[in-house]
Order: sequence, then C-alpha cells, then structure tokens
Amino acid sequence: MLAMIPNDFGVSTVFRDEEASLFAARRPDVWHFVLATTKRVQNFQSLEIGQFHWPRYSVACALASGSDGTIPDLVRQLGISVQGDRLSVTLRGRQYVLPEKLLADMRKDLPVLEKAVAKVKSGQAGFEVIGAVTSRSHAVVAEQRSLAQAIAFERETRKKLDPRNFGVYSAFCSWRDFLRDDPSKKQSIATGMAQEMVTWDPRTFGDAAYWESVFEIQEHLCGTRIWGPGVQAQEEVLGDAFVRAFERLTSIQFAQFVLMNGMHRGGPFHALAALFGIIDFDGYKTWRTREFQPDSPQEQEIRTHSSFIQLLGVTD
Repeated sequence: MLAMIPNDFGVSTVFRDEEASLFAARRPDVWHFVLATTKRVQNFQSLEIGQFHWPRYSVACALASGSDGTIPDLVRQLGISVQGDRLSVTLRGRQYVLPEKLLADMRKDLPVLEKAVAKVKSGQAGFEVIGAVTSRSHAVVAEQRSLAQAIAFERETRKKLDPRNFGVYSAFCSWRDFLRDDPSKKQSIATGMAQEMVTWDPRTFGDAAYWESVFEIQEHLCGTRIWGPGVQAQEEVLGDAFVRAFERLTSIQFAQFVLMNGMHRGGPFHALAALFGIIDFDGYKTWRTREFQPDSPQEQEIRTHSSFIQLLGVTD
C-alpha cells in the first residue's frame, strides 16, 4: 500500500525511513501532506495514514516570520522550522527534515505574500483589504491583521475573490454578511437545530466509538447526555443547551460553527468540541471523514474546507 500512495493521492515522497514516509504536493489553495507510519503488533504490521492540508498563506507566513516571535499561533502550530536551506516540519510529535527543493517551491509564495501584505491597510475599524468587498458589498475589514492578509493572499493566488469558491474569503463573507450584525441568529439556529434533531433516529447512524465520543462531549458541555441512543431527546432541552453554548462563542467562532455544522455531516457536537478546545481541529477532521477512503474527493474536500474554516479564526 505504501508504494501506491504517490499515485492514489497525487503526492511525491519528501521523507522516508523505516518508521515513516512523508509525501507532499501543492494544491491550488493548500499544501497537502500525507504521513504514513508503520506500527507492528505481534506478527502483524499496520499502516496508518495521516493528512494535513495547510493553506498556502499559512505556510508562506511561517516561512516569512522566521524566529522573531511575530508568527500567529495558528501558523506556529504547523510546526514548520527553517534554518538556512534546512526545512523541517513537526507532525504528531516527530520532526521530519525535508528536501531543499520543497523549501524552494514553498518560497515561491513569499512574493505573493508581500503583495498581499501591501494590499492591507490599517484603520479605526480594523484591517481593510484594499478594493475588496463582500458578497453584500461590505468592505472587507477584519479585526485581525492576519485574517485580512489571508484574504488578500487568496485574491492574489486566485486572481479574484468569489464567495461561491469556498476559502477564507467565502468564510469571512458568511460571518460579515449573515451573522455579525444579527444577534437573533444564535437563538434561531439553536431552535432550528433542536426541532430537527428530535426527529432524527440516532440508531440509524454512528458506531460505538462515535457515540462514546459524542456522549463525552455532551457531558463536558452540558453536564449530562441530551441526545443519542437511549436518551429521550427533548426539543426545549436541546435548544437551551445550544443557545448556552453559542453564547460562549465569539462572533467569529459562531460563524465557524455554522460553517462546520452546515457543510459537514455528523451532528453539531464535534464542531462545538473543536471550538471549545475539547478536541483539536485535526480530531474534528478525523471524525468528519471517518466514513470516506483517505484518498477520496470527499475526504480531501472536507479537510481542505475545514482548514479554511479554522483560518477564519486566526489571531495576530
């Protein structure tokens, strides 16, 4: 199976030893890494696949930041380290030294980042992407400089901003045009979710591992189980629990939840868990893609979209 990864995923080998193989490719919007690690149990050897979809903006930002400490936390979490022409990444607790050619390819986005940075201006309202407007013609103004730069970078790489082509700009439009100035959304979405979920039959989806995870999240957030097999779900209880959870989210986080819950099947609880730090975004992506083959278009789309939803919450 290891030999099939380059062809199945459309990636090239960038590191290999007896324990792990790492593959990479640049996609239109992200750098895609595939990590294959071997694990031996008694006489059997299994291959585990991990995937990472990093927005090109985040990678360019990491390369440009060096070690001066100005790098946003979300970018620092990528684990990219550059010392001269030596590139390494830390994935799941292990550092991998990567070839100079990959670093050279990544550095091609540095001039793009410089152009994007130059297209962001600071004002009283925040950081504005010069000349950009949302789907409803609002100026693109973000509280975080990094978010404005990410949108400007997307414009540079895509040549235009189109809310129908999902990315960080589309995610921003969802927040700015439909959620930011409408405080009633939290109540209406909570009510709608509760009304819908009491009609679902939990026995028709999810396995034991899924429900163990969901119940753990419910108990963490609500103190008890409120929906699932063996639970008599009540619309009022669900609605109240969702409202209370939404009130604890920032405006941007609520937009992230709406996108995650609306775009990806699997119920609301893993999305809430990621936003409250109960699981990380890598864990969220794993739960949302469990039913798909790792190299499937569905898995690639969910992981890529999730990376941009996560980027919407970047802080300086």
